[in-house]
Amino acid sequence: MVFVPTNDSVEIRDVWSSNLDSEFVSIREITATHRYIGMDTEYPGVVIKPPDEHPRSNNVNFTNMIENVNATKIIQLGLTFMNDQGFPPRFDGKYRVWQFNFREFDIEKDRYVPKSIDLVKRSGIDLNKNRNEGVDACEFSQLLMTCGAVLRDPAASDDSCKWLTFQGGFDFGYLLKMLRGEELRHDKEWFLELMNIYFGEWYDAKHVMMERMPWPPDRRRRLDDLAWFFKINRVGQAHQAGSDSLLTACVFMAQKKMFLDPDGHSGADRYMRVLQDINNSKERE
Repeated sequence: MVFVPTNDSVEIRDVWSSNLDSEFVSIREITATHRYIGMDTEYPGVVIKPPDEHPRSNNVNFTNMIENVNATKIIQLGLTFMNDQGFPPRFDGKYRVWQFNFREFDIEKDRYVPKSIDLVKRSGIDLNKNRNEGVDACEFSQLLMTCGAVLRDPAASDDSCKWLTFQGGFDFGYLLKMLRGEELRHDKEWFLELMNIYFGEWYDAKHVMMERMPWPPDRRRRLDDLAWFFKINRVGQAHQAGSDSLLTACVFMAQKKMFLDPDGHSGADRYMRVLQDINNSKERE
């Protein structure tokens, strides 16, 4: 059975400063049983672009990600926890997804791309409310570090969480920056080692799509196009992190079932710890 999210069955739970502690009480209850974590971030856009004369290699993409993550501040983070069968946890009769709204971004002071911020606003994110009522990134990081989702015992492989993204370099960059409480280094080996330490296992649904899936030539390769392939409807607002994290988790679990692990074997292992456009292909670690 495959989980098919609907507007009636899913609650995207907004998290603010006022309910941060209580929501982490719920999260701690389910991290041992819901070990697949779909993630998405919303941020103020790509404010630094590589020079046109540089080919878009993995190294150029990595450097560009680091520069932008260090230069900007996260706006939202979505987390969707799923069990081995691909179902989120249920609270009060509904499947729950968490959407964390952060306070750090200040449109009056911080760098941003106007088109990106226009999209954020059109998608329903209230930047004034984020600034006044949002989650403190440091408090969030301390709670995430102690809830069982990161820094799991590397020797207990069956107990490790599996983080899921779609072209997730920026997503992991912002999360690592928060967890570390400092800017990221321009060192890919260091970055990937931190990924191993904090997240253990991770998968990029776009990398799986590019490497494994047959793809219609007339379709683009966006998250919504991947959802179209699997006939998975979006729940919530596009370009909000909760909705995108749920869609990411759903499409990866569908990929795993159909292409990576159809016979119950661990066919997904070859795609583990690879980020599209960061360390895929020949630069895979």
